Order: sequence, then C-alpha cells, then structure tokens
Amino acid sequence: MSICWLFMAACANIVPPDGGEKDILPPKLVSQSLKDSLLSVKPNQLSLQFDEYITVADAQKEITMSPSIDAPLTVSYTYKKITVAWPDSVLLPNTTYRLHFGNAIKDLNEGNVYQRNAFLFSSGSYFDSLQLSGSVWDAATGIPDTTAIVLLFNFDRDSSIFSAKPFYQTKLNPSARFKFDGLSAHAYAVVALKDANSNGAIDKGEKFAFLQSLVNPANHKGPLVLRLFKEEESANSKKPTMIPPPSTADNKKAFITTVFVDTSDRTKRVQDLNAPLIVGVSAKALKVNKQQLLLSRDSAAAFVETDFELQQDTASHLQFVLNTHWLPETNYELRLLKGLFEDSLGRKSAAAIYKFKTKREDDYAQLNIQISDTFFNRNAKLQIFYQDKLWKQLSIDQTRFQFKYLDPGKYSFIIFEDANKNGKWDTGDYQLKKQPEQLWQHESTIQTKPSWEYIIDFKPFTN
Repeated sequence: MSICWLFMAACANIVPPDGGEKDILPPKLVSQSLKDSLLSVKPNQLSLQFDEYITVADAQKEITMSPSIDAPLTVSYTYKKITVAWPDSVLLPNTTYRLHFGNAIKDLNEGNVYQRNAFLFSSGSYFDSLQLSGSVWDAATGIPDTTAIVLLFNFDRDSSIFSAKPFYQTKLNPSARFKFDGLSAHAYAVVALKDANSNGAIDKGEKFAFLQSLVNPANHKGPLVLRLFKEEESANSKKPTMIPPPSTADNKKAFITTVFVDTSDRTKRVQDLNAPLIVGVSAKALKVNKQQLLLSRDSAAAFVETDFELQQDTASHLQFVLNTHWLPETNYELRLLKGLFEDSLGRKSAAAIYKFKTKREDDYAQLNIQISDTFFNRNAKLQIFYQDKLWKQLSIDQTRFQFKYLDPGKYSFIIFEDANKNGKWDTGDYQLKKQPEQLWQHESTIQTKPSWEYIIDFKPFTN
C-alpha cells in the first residue's frame, strides 16, 4: 500500500520541462541567391535564407537601395526566407549599388535583429569608392542634431531639391555625424532634413540645411557642416492681428492706474534690482505727463529724488516701463500725481503713492563671462538666457562682462554673428541662397545660487 501511495504522489508532481536560456542571438544567414560584390551585373532580386523563422518590420523605411532607384522595392518573406526585388531596367550603367536592410529582419520569437553590411554590386566594371562625411547642427541652438537625415541630389537628373528625389540618403550616428561611401566623381547638392513625416522630401515648415555650392567628392577634402534652419513664414501668409475698438461699456469704466509691485509691507524685498517697474493703465493713454511722476529713495533718513526713464511698453499699449538704477536694500517711494495719464475721453488718472523696498545684494549671484577675441570685429552679440528666456543681449566689444545681480536659477549663453546688423539672429532662406546667421552655444549651463560668484570662459558646444 505504501509503495502505491509513493507512486501516486510522484505522478501528481509533474514538473514542466525547462525551456532553456532565452534566445539572444539574431537569425543566422545560411545562404543567399547572389554573391556580394559582383561587377558588371544588373540583378533584379536578392533572397536570403536563415536558420530560423523570421519576421520583417517596417520594410518600406528600413530596406533601401542606395543610390535610389525610380521604382519601389518589393519585399516578401515566408518562414525562414526573405526576398527583395526591383526592376533591373531602372538600374543605371556604371553605378555602384548598395542594398541596406537596416533593422527590418528579426527572428520570430524574441525579435533579435539581423545586422549586416550592405549588399554590394555594380552595373559597371568597377566599384565607386569616394566618400563624403560631416555633421549636422541646429542653427538656432548651436548644438548637434541627431534626428535629421542627410540627402545627396544628383542634378543631372533634376534641378530642384524640393522636387527631385534624393540620389543618396543616410542617417546620423549618435554624434550627429554622417558618412557616404561608394560615391562616384560627381557634383552633388548636399541637404540635411528633419523629415517629420518620413517621406524623404522637404515639406513646408520642416527644418532643413543646404550647402551653398555643389560638392564633388573627388576634389573635396574635410568634413561638411550643415546647419538646420526653419524658413520664416512669408508676410503674405500671416494673418493680421485685429485690435477690437473700445466698447460703450469700456467707456463707462473708471480710468485706473496700477503699479506691479507688492506694497503691502515695505520691509519685504519685492523689487528686483535687474527689472524695471511696470505701470499699467486700464485704457489706452493718449497723453503722458511725465512731470506728474516722482520717484524718490531713502538716503540718510531722508528721501531724495531719483532720475528715471518712463517709456511705453512695446508689447502692450496698456503698460509703461520705468527704468532706473536701483540701489540694493533701499526704501523707495513712487508718487503718481493726478493727470499723469489722460485717455481719449479726457479722463485723467488719479493720484497714488506706492512704497516698496529693493532686494539685498545677498539675494543674488555674481557672474563674470570671459569672451575670446576671435568674436571681435564680427558684429557678434552675446545672449544670456535665464530659465530658458532671454535675459540680456550685449554687443561683444570687450573680453569680459561682469554682472553683480543675478537671480538664482539656470543660465545659458549664446553668441551669434549679426551679419545684417539688425540686432537679432536671422534664419536662412533657400531661394535667396542665404544661410542662417552663425551661432554658438556655450558648452554647458550653470545653476546659480544666492551670494555665489561664477566665472564662465565661453566655449562653443562641440560634438
């Protein structure tokens, strides 16, 4: 009886067979229908046979012929075999072709990707062996862009990068660099593209880059540099901004003046030493009587008048900007006398008094920026960004800039060459064959802290 019980217990505890280690190996090529590196041939298909079941993913994007041909590739696969076919009639004479598989071929169970060099053949008696290489940068940020593609156009076939099909195409490596192998001694138009819809064409609104002249790899030496830019929207396509006229209800409202500073307690350090004081009005002011505004500060227990400038804000007709040299940790008094502002209805602003105190020096960081003299005589501008917003822009006419009162936070730095002297960075224009203005971003950002001093030696970002 006991023997029977032991037998039944053993039968009840069935352990499933061990599946073994996880498959981490890609499919192994067993055979292919054509040998690599054939000369003087015009094949119309290639078949690959593997040692295990495969699947093919995103074939239209991953499997490509280089240079491009005027017909789509036909991809079919079954079990352990894949076949890529094309019409041999579209192959050009004396041309070296490469068939790229990308990440398309995977094993069926684990998705391990089959990687291989491109399949190579030539319709002529030799292989083209010239090269072009370079890098791609974002012109507006001064840093490399790894998401673009690079295109070569053969203008023997077409004369426009917007309508022609690229002859060669390649992706960028993680350092935003590219390399074309197996090129012929031919002049190419070189273009980089942020291909948002993956159609291989430059569409409206997409960033792209171009070189000023055609490049022949037979006589060109050194890496190419492409700077992506987005063309400005034409003035005709911009919709005008309509400002509605004042309503009858607006005319009945009181004419109110507001100063954007916390005056609930003068002991609070509320006014930034770097910022102007903003004075707002509830209706557009037709007249501004600046003598009706007085600014004074505490000096040795007595208030003295302080010079200032008052200008209308260029971004809003309902705001005025008051600029002065603020002293740290100082009590101020701003007096708005009656009639400082007058609107189109003849209404005058009422009198008001605002009392406030500026921040302390210890609330800020200090910054010293060293600039190489290589940026002199180029009409270059230095831009300082605080929390990703432009804080200051300065002409580079010296090698050192010093700032005493920096708000704590993140700062980044850019230098651009203001070629047309309009005070701003300008993008490119392909029709005018105009490149975007040269721009360099400092290699890193800094996170400032109160009462700390920082020294920056401006070094352009490199890849």
